[in-house]
Amino acid sequence: MKGNVKKILAAVLALALVLSVAGCGKDESLNEDGTYTVVWYNSDAPQKDTQLVFDELNKYTKEKIGVVVDYTAISPAEYAEKTQLLFSSRKKIDACFASTGTNYEKNARQSAYIDMGKVLDTVGKPTKDLIPEYALECFKVGGVQYGIPVLKDWAFQPFFNMNTEKLEKIGMVDAALNATKLSDFTAIIDKASAELKDDYNGTFYGILMRGNHNLLKFLPQETIAGSVIAGFTFDNYDTVINALNTDEAKEFYALMHDWYKKGYIKNDAATSTSDSDLWKIGNYLSGHGEWLPGFYDNNGSVNAKNLTSPRMSTQQVTACGLAIPSTTKNAEKTMEFINLLYTDEYVRNLLGLGIEGKHWVETEDGKWTIPEGFENKAETGWESAASSYGNRYLLKVQEGQPADLWDQIQKYNEDSMKSGALGFTFDPAPVAGQIAAVQNAYNEYMPAIIVGAVDPEEALPKAIAAMNAVGAEEIIKEAQRQYDEWRKNK
Repeated sequence: MKGNVKKILAAVLALALVLSVAGCGKDESLNEDGTYTVVWYNSDAPQKDTQLVFDELNKYTKEKIGVVVDYTAISPAEYAEKTQLLFSSRKKIDACFASTGTNYEKNARQSAYIDMGKVLDTVGKPTKDLIPEYALECFKVGGVQYGIPVLKDWAFQPFFNMNTEKLEKIGMVDAALNATKLSDFTAIIDKASAELKDDYNGTFYGILMRGNHNLLKFLPQETIAGSVIAGFTFDNYDTVINALNTDEAKEFYALMHDWYKKGYIKNDAATSTSDSDLWKIGNYLSGHGEWLPGFYDNNGSVNAKNLTSPRMSTQQVTACGLAIPSTTKNAEKTMEFINLLYTDEYVRNLLGLGIEGKHWVETEDGKWTIPEGFENKAETGWESAASSYGNRYLLKVQEGQPADLWDQIQKYNEDSMKSGALGFTFDPAPVAGQIAAVQNAYNEYMPAIIVGAVDPEEALPKAIAAMNAVGAEEIIKEAQRQYDEWRKNK
């Protein structure tokens, strides 16, 4: 009897051991069916047909890599604030949009993201192999790879966009195309203002400009993300300077003041946040933006883009990226999904364009267009922000755009002038108080100076003094210290 008890006990203990070992080997992050749920937050406008699109996606990803995606879009205006709260709450998030404009560097330093280095070298190698080393460097913070860039246009070339009919009417098409500096537009705008204002009841503006959308981008210098004042001039990447107080900036302020006095710029430009009222009327000659090959051809405008060469800075590369938050339960499965965003043509087009036949249709030459019965993409129920994730070069080209569009964009990146500080990220924490105070002083003085509403000879010294009084020079000194340290360790 005792022998039987011992045998039974031994069997029970053996079974318990087997179950224990089996239990230890189980991946607790997986769902009951063995799949993993990737929780993904993106900076994008919520779409009407999100459920439909992700139902289609999940059929594919479940079969291909054992992943289903729980997707949430947060409007760009709210994204930084809302995700900050999510990170603080330690909510499970596996993948998220990350950029300089949404506190990427700050979040990285506060351990909101994992170090992606190991997972990129293993599971993520198909994605890593697509990204140039210099672009990966731009997403390093303190030498750690906390995120990766979206594969898209990274170069930047400001341009003037002028209505062709208006330029033809005043005979200034060639003058606009041959302009090589901002002051060359004075004669063009002057003639347009004189000859076209009667077409608009005497109110006509030479250029759309606001305090928050101005022409500083045309200056041969760049600012350092995290500060409105610290920067470099293109001919000197050794010394951090006050970008608002250079000879080039002063010449720019003087020109804007001249334009403002002549009526080329609207009176409330310093405080205005929108030009929609003028768009409706059309009583202006030119706007301005960022040039991209293939996007502005044949659009009824003369595009003057030869005032500067294409250039690339850390801020351009880090404008759109992706990170894995430290609350993920399975970084490897998450990276498998991220790989699809960078390497899988079906996934990238499903998310970028929606469901074929419902949200888009293919043209005879393999491009895409809006289905019949809709006036625009938004009406179809799916108009995703095409550049906020993954590999944009996998997307089909839209009807009307050149077939080699993505080749043009990649060449545009390759041929651009690379910043001498490419890859440097500034940590604002040591001077956070000074940055906030300087920003307040900037907001008080600089918009009016930048749009020419005040005489810079009088206003600029006051503005610089006000910013210096609350720590501008300390910010520049700290940026220089960090920059020197970064260069030493490159």
